[in-house]
Amino acid sequence: VSARTLARRTSNAVGLSPLQLVQRVRLERSLHLLRTTRMSLDAIAAAVGLGDPATLHRLVKKHTGRSPGALRPGAAAKTA
Repeated sequence: VSARTLARRTSNAVGLSPLQLVQRVRLERSLHLLRTTRMSLDAIAAAVGLGDPATLHRLVKKHTGRSPGALRPGAAAKTA
């Protein structure tokens, strides 16, 4: 499949470019790991294929409006 065909088919199927789809999958997996594990940001970033934890932090903050630490279990209890 050519890059152009992949882009067209991905866009038709899910409304995203291939890069956007990969980033969305990485973000969703990161959010799941943040909420269900005690893995460090370094470990989560590596597990989902992001270059560094700062990139993960920016993505989470951009898409959720909250820091990664605020998404951890018990974070609401700590801030209340």
